[in-house]
Order: sequence, then structure tokens, then C-alpha cells
Amino acid sequence: MRLLCWAIVKRGKAWRIVAACAVMVVAMGLSAGFGYWVGKPGGLDIRKYFQSDEQATPDASESGQPGATQSQAEPLPDPSMPPPPPINQETGYRMSGYTARPVDLPFITRSEAMGRSIELDADGGLVYRDPETNEPLYQPVTITQWAIAAHTQYYLTGNDLWLDLARASAQKVLDAKTESDGAYYFPYSYEWVNLEPPEFNFQPPWYSAMAQGEALSIFTQLAQEFPDEPQWREAADHTFESFLQPVSASQPWATNIVDGFAWFEEYVDPDPFEVVNGHIFALIGIYEYALMTADQRAAQLFDAGATTALYSLPVIRVPGELSVYCAETERCVDGEWQHGSYHRIHIAQAELLEAITGDPLFGQWASAFISDVPDYGPWWVARLWPGSSQ
Repeated sequence: MRLLCWAIVKRGKAWRIVAACAVMVVAMGLSAGFGYWVGKPGGLDIRKYFQSDEQATPDASESGQPGATQSQAEPLPDPSMPPPPPINQETGYRMSGYTARPVDLPFITRSEAMGRSIELDADGGLVYRDPETNEPLYQPVTITQWAIAAHTQYYLTGNDLWLDLARASAQKVLDAKTESDGAYYFPYSYEWVNLEPPEFNFQPPWYSAMAQGEALSIFTQLAQEFPDEPQWREAADHTFESFLQPVSASQPWATNIVDGFAWFEEYVDPDPFEVVNGHIFALIGIYEYALMTADQRAAQLFDAGATTALYSLPVIRVPGELSVYCAETERCVDGEWQHGSYHRIHIAQAELLEAITGDPLFGQWASAFISDVPDYGPWWVARLWPGSSQ
């Protein structure tokens, strides 16, 4: 359904916004507390969306920066790893024979639907603002992750409003797409400069396989929620195509092949960084698409991406310390790139990959990471998979 609130926002009058939202709450039969606040021009600022549905937010003091208080438990030894599988001559990837198993498990996203100030535009799409200038920017990962988080809340609460909010932010991402060789891409619209190792400077438009994969996730989810709205399946199909394009100096792409390992590059650049969490977030999108479509190409790419993820874990592990952000050893395996929040994500992602591949090695690596710094154990935002019986 259309959000009545957004239509009235366009007409102005704060009291009408509050009144319309109150009417909608009553009409939907919600028992949870609900609060809207008039936000910045053009949108709403949501602070306590459904008070009884509040999820835990990691404490800001748990930054995980090197030097934070850590438990002194003896770290576990590295799990025993088999030799990497050979390069498949048909696909060019190293593949382990993994299949995408449908399981009822939490989905992992770094974003939360509640517990912080969320600004929405007049259509209900997330507004991302530059932390320094406060200017609105198109940030495809942040917007898409919030759409996924809103979809999570729909499954956890059964409230259709969350589904509408997820769809609004997904539409905002889709509206900003560019197309190349039949593939949809979601480019960053601003300069990205990083002066710490590894140094890089990306000028707009620049691309990210993480953005591609998370867009693929939400489009796939909405294609299943709304089979009568063909734009979501079409968007998912075209977004998946981005993972099949070759590396190019002049055209966007998402998948790099390094010694037969398929890397979904969070920072698309011919000189790759091999960011592990971004690779796995992209892999989750491919996993969801493979389940929905039974596309053999997606199944093979899931197998290859999961294989890469497994063999990246020994590279980013630092026994007794926080894990490292990326696996490109000359630049990325450095203390500047150890952070508690990513350590948590690596653990949660490894646990999820154990479930969806059936390979206990992922779980063994998760346990090893937990033993390294127990104070930064697993944390994630949960959503139930479509079809979950929970």
C-alpha cells in the first residue's frame, strides 16, 4: 500500500503528519508505541519507531580500536585447512562444490531500522547526509542496508509499514542506477579519499561490489514479496549481471579473479583490496538470487565466492588480536585496519556461511576469531529468511 504519511508530508502541516500517522497506526491495529517527529526539510526524522520493538545497538564505547581492553584467553590454533581446490576450467574459478542451502537463519546487515535518528525523504526513502557538510548524498550501501533492515523489521513484527519503507528505499537505489552491457550499477556520487594504508582516491562515479550485492539482496527479497511488481525481478536480474562482467579500465565491474579466487571487490579498482566483509555481503546477495532463480551461473558464482571467503579467513586472522579488514597482504594486513566492529562482522559472516554451505570449517574459524578477542564476540541484526517458520 501507499504510505499516507508521505503524501501528507508533501502538503506540509506538521499536525497533519502526526494525525495521519496516528490514524494509520490505529487502522493497522498496532499495539506498540509509535512516534514520528517532523525532521529536516523534505523528510521525517524517526527516532523511536516502535518502542517495544527496539533492538540492541552496540555501545559506542565498544569501538574495538587496538588498545581496547581485551580478554587474555589463549587463542585457538588455526583450523586445519585442505589445499585450495583447483581452478575449474569451465568457469575459471576455484570451486569447492558448495551449494546454496535454504535455511532459516538471521540475515546479517550492519544497519539497524531503529535505535538511532533516521531521516526519510517525502517518499519514505532513507536520506544519507555527509557527516562533515550535512549535505544529502547518494550512498547506495547505506540506503540499501537500511532497506534490508526495514525488511527485517517487517518479518520480526508483521507490520506492513516496514515493508513499505523497505520498498521506498529500494526504489531510491534503483532510480539512481546506471546501465552498462545490460547490467545495472549503483555508483557512488561523491569523492572518496582514504589517507591511511592502503591509500586510495576514488572520483565519482565509482562502484562497489558490496553495493551491487546488497542491492541484489533487497531486489530479490522484494521480487518474492511482490511478484506482481515485475520491476523488482527485472532489477535483480540486471544487477546479478554486474557480477559477470570482465574487469575493465573503462567500464564498471564487480568481480575480480585473483589466482582463480573470485573476489567481489568492495572498492572496484584494477589494484584490488580484497575487503573480506564487503565480499561476503555481496556473496549473500548472490546466495539469495541463486535460491530464488536456480540460475546455474549464480550457483557457480556462489560456490566460487564462498570458496574465496573460506581461504581469506587465514589471511585476515591475527591470533590473539582483532582480525584485519582486508586480505591484500602488501597494504591491508596492517594494524590500522583492525577494528572491533569488523571483527564481529567476520564472526557472524563465518557462522552464517557455515549454515548456508554446510562446511564446518567456517564455524571453526568463527570460534577461532571469538577466542582471539572474546570481548568482541558476534553481533548482528537478525531477519528471518523468506519462508521461515519462525
